[in-house]
Amino acid sequence: MKPATSVIFGTLFIPFALLILFYSETAPEYGKIMNSAINLSTDKPTEPSFKKSFWISGTITASKPAVDENFLPHTSIANYPPLYLKRSAQIYAWQQKTLKNPPKQLEDYQYTTEWFSDNVPNSSTFFIKDGHQNPSSPFKSTQIFLGQDIRVGNIPLLIEPDQLFSLQIAQTLPFTLSPSMINKVAPDNSNLFIGSDLVTLYKSNSAQSESQAFTVGDLKFTYESFPLNKQVTVMGAWDGSSLVPLCLSKIRPCHISIYPGSKTEMQRWLTQADTAMFYAGRFFSFLFLWLAFYLLAKPFRHVFEVVPFFGKIAHTALGVLCFIFSLICVVLAVLFIKLFWLIVVGFIGLLVALYYIYRPKA
Repeated sequence: MKPATSVIFGTLFIPFALLILFYSETAPEYGKIMNSAINLSTDKPTEPSFKKSFWISGTITASKPAVDENFLPHTSIANYPPLYLKRSAQIYAWQQKTLKNPPKQLEDYQYTTEWFSDNVPNSSTFFIKDGHQNPSSPFKSTQIFLGQDIRVGNIPLLIEPDQLFSLQIAQTLPFTLSPSMINKVAPDNSNLFIGSDLVTLYKSNSAQSESQAFTVGDLKFTYESFPLNKQVTVMGAWDGSSLVPLCLSKIRPCHISIYPGSKTEMQRWLTQADTAMFYAGRFFSFLFLWLAFYLLAKPFRHVFEVVPFFGKIAHTALGVLCFIFSLICVVLAVLFIKLFWLIVVGFIGLLVALYYIYRPKA
C-alpha cells in the first residue's frame, strides 16, 4: 500500500473506531434496567408506560405453537412445541474457484458444488456458464416464526410481525424433527427427508438420504427453537394491557427479553451480556485505532527504511508507540464519554465564571 493510500485509510479508521466505542459505551445497561424494573405481579398500571421496564415470571404459553407452514405445520405434536422457531435455509449451488491468478485458460478454473446460505455465487459471471447455472433460493436465509396469543401467566406478550428482530431469547436449542411433523400434501413439498441428526430437513430433486448425491437447487433447512410451557422471566415495556418491546433509544433495537429462569438469573445473564458488549467495543475500537495510527505512520517508516539497521529498530519502535498511543486514546475516550455531561457542565460553568470576572465594568 502506498504511503498516501495508507494515510487516507488511517484517517478514516479513527472516526470509525471512536464511533464503535461511543456506541458500546452508551448502550443501555439491561442488567441495571432489570434491577429497577417493576414487577407486574404486584404492580400492574392501567396507563401505558413505554419508557419504564416491567417484568414477570411464570409459565409461557400460546394458543398455537410456532409453525413453518411451508414444511412444519404440525409442530404441536412435538415433545416440546415451540414458542419460537428460527429457520435457516441453504441451497446447493455451483461455485467457481480460480486455480491461477490471473487466469489465462480453461484449466485455470475449477467448479465445485457446496451449500450456501447467503451470497450464492452469480453464475452469470462464471467463465464457463454452460452446465453451471445457479438458481436463486426461493426462501430467505433466515426466517422466524412465533406462536399465537403468547402469554406469561395471565399477561399477554404483544410482538408484531415486523418486530420479530426485537425478541431477545436466551438459550435457543436445535428443534428435533419427526416425519409426522412434515407436510407432504402439497406438490411443491414433495421429496422431503430428515437428516440423520434429526434437526436437518432436506428438500431434494434426486436424493432420498444424505448418503446420496445432491443436485444443484436442493435445499437444506435447520431449525432453532424455544419451547412452550416453560418457566420463564420476561422483561419489556407496558402498553396498558400487554408487555411490548422496550425502546430506550431511536438508534437501537427495541427488546422483549425472555429467559428460562428466575429474575435473579435473568439479571445475571443481562449483566454478563452488557459487560461483554462493553469490552468488545473497547477491544475493537483499540484494534482499529492501532491500525489507523500504524497506517498513518507509514510515511515515517519509509523514511527510516533508508538506514539499514536503524530502519528495523525504528519500524518496531513505531509499532510499539502506535500500540501505546491507541491504548491511551481509548482510555481517554472512555473517560470523556463517561464524564461527558460533567465536562460540559464544568466548561459552561467556567465560561460563566470568566464572563463575570472579566466583564466590562460600568
